Amino acid sequence: MREPGERFGQQREVLGSLGGNPSYLENERVPACPSCAVTMEFVAHLEEGMTYETSMNLGGQLGYVLVCRPCRRGAFLTG
Repeated sequence: MREPGERFGQQREVLGSLGGNPSYLENERVPACPSCAVTMEFVAHLEEGMTYETSMNLGGQLGYVLVCRPCRRGAFLTG
């Protein structure tokens, strides 16, 4: 069996965070769940990588993952 680095190329550093509070997301931008209208919960933020060859393209911005646990719906914002 091959190691992960052999299967997927160079190991990459993931920039971002899980849980906690979003660093640069204003409360008025957090969406309401389209099913139940409750404000969605912050789950993670993602950042572009250090080099354009391996980083995801977020247009130079941060990406935010949000979820409504009761409805099992998610949202992704950039900004």
